[in-house]
Amino acid sequence: MVNIPIHKIPSVLLIEDEEEHIDLYKGYLEHAGFRVFAEREGRGGIERAKRERPGVIILDLRLPGLHGTDVLKILKETPETKDIPVIVLTNMTYDGDEALVKSLGAREIYVKARTVPRDIAEAVKKYIK
Repeated sequence: MVNIPIHKIPSVLLIEDEEEHIDLYKGYLEHAGFRVFAEREGRGGIERAKRERPGVIILDLRLPGLHGTDVLKILKETPETKDIPVIVLTNMTYDGDEALVKSLGAREIYVKARTVPRDIAEAVKKYIK
């Protein structure tokens, strides 16, 4: 077995408020070989992203306190996080959401009800450097 130092394992930050979604995606991404951090609200997610500098951020839009679009805007305006790829993963979309999040800097948007964890792992692999 090859021992890889923990700091060399690609990391993902999951900003998601629903525990069952955290468990589902975190488990699948860890099984796919990623180190996963989770935050349940936007402000904590921003701070964690600045500290950890993950390879990819997966962001829900409907979060307590600070809406996901605001989190995305802050992430893309913050020097420490502006270059981290963000994938939006949400259950509710409205007309214009995809265009809005892409204009704010998200690379992709997925709807949870139409997405399986494997799709998210494949999307993450595209952006991990």
